[in-house]
Amino acid sequence: MTQTGFIRSHQWLVSLCQRLLDQGIIFFALMLAILFRDLPVNLGDRGYLLAAILAGSCFYVFAIHLKLYQSYRTVSLATPVGVLLQIWFLTVVTLVMLSFALKSTAYFSRIVMGSWLIITPSLMILSRLIVRECLKRLRVDGRNSRKLVVVGWSERAALLIDEINRNPWMGYTVEGCFDDKPPETEVTYLGGLETLVDKARNNTYDAIYIALPMESSEAIRSLIKKLSNSSTPVYYLPDLFVSHLMGGKISYVGDMPAVSIYSHPYEAGGAIVKRLEDVVLSSLILFLISPLMLIIALLIKLTSKGPVIFKQQRYGLAGESIQVYKFRTMVVHQDKQVAQATRDDTRITPLGRFLRKTSLDELPQFINVLQGRMSVVGPRPHAIVHNEYYREAIEGYMLRHLVKPGITGWAQVNGWRGETDTLDKMQHRIDYDLYYLNHWSVSFDIKIILMTIFKGFAGKNVY
Repeated sequence: MTQTGFIRSHQWLVSLCQRLLDQGIIFFALMLAILFRDLPVNLGDRGYLLAAILAGSCFYVFAIHLKLYQSYRTVSLATPVGVLLQIWFLTVVTLVMLSFALKSTAYFSRIVMGSWLIITPSLMILSRLIVRECLKRLRVDGRNSRKLVVVGWSERAALLIDEINRNPWMGYTVEGCFDDKPPETEVTYLGGLETLVDKARNNTYDAIYIALPMESSEAIRSLIKKLSNSSTPVYYLPDLFVSHLMGGKISYVGDMPAVSIYSHPYEAGGAIVKRLEDVVLSSLILFLISPLMLIIALLIKLTSKGPVIFKQQRYGLAGESIQVYKFRTMVVHQDKQVAQATRDDTRITPLGRFLRKTSLDELPQFINVLQGRMSVVGPRPHAIVHNEYYREAIEGYMLRHLVKPGITGWAQVNGWRGETDTLDKMQHRIDYDLYYLNHWSVSFDIKIILMTIFKGFAGKNVY
């Protein structure tokens, strides 16, 4: 079978060019930042040159670890951009830590370094956009295309074909379907499974996607064995229930493969990235809001009796009990009284009502973030009694505890915060929490933080 296009057989060269381009951008962006500032220095200056070399080295190490240079042919640009931003964030944090450790912060112009930190990822994203657009045009024109077939007509096969038809930039064409009998659809019927085996031996197709149901395990096993005599890549489309699981990725125990059913969303260096993000953001925010926190603490003391900080046990990571801090917004009552606040709740103080409505009562939780008990962004922690009730009432409820609870979250910025007086309301909140866990990235966290600033502090169901 002839192969059209240059990229298919030279993917390694495209990856190499992108790596070299990224390194060049790091140096070029620093030169631009210096020129814009019009400083009497250049990249030949040992300090700035060393900063560029360190940045390039750190970026490359993190990029390899987080697989930035793998093929992103079948996903939207947002996916590699999200990975890129995570890597640049790690690089910046590493440089800042080294700069403080070496006591060299005074050596560099803050405007130059700040400009550099913004220009670099911007140019990297632009370069990927240009490369992707070029490849997209080649694929839409029929070059660098790949011929696929599906085995077994099912909802999964239909979804795959629909996804390919809606995204011609991926460069895939579906030739048709192999099955024991012709499917009742417009898709081209190519014959039975034995016909597929003969075609595969002749390398007629670029890839084969098996969409047979799991109950046909014997047929799948037999087909895979026969297809092993060809050099055509073979993929299995998992049942729909697997595609919605937490992670749903292949992992290995030694040489033994296993499909993750429920697993932590922070893979590889993700946990490190998330923790660095939490430490940097919470430290910065606490520094900025400390005067406001002191004022709130004083007002609480002056307007009602009792402690300033209210401590409550909540479920944290892995369902373990943690102590969460909030500004006290109610009159002092027994901790066992865990009923959610409602409209006109007599327990809430006048000041407390304002604090709850604006979410200012949750500011002390940034201390929880520094302690490592919580994250800035994540599913909101619920009272333990509520957890015990909803874990039985809502399927997948406890999956939200695969990560640390957050001060703000995807559910909250989409309006699902405050009182959950019906099971349906809590179900919507959990749906958004699980979506966040399945799509986590640093860029997603930043989006949620920005949404929180502009629309997430207040809500109609918050009392």
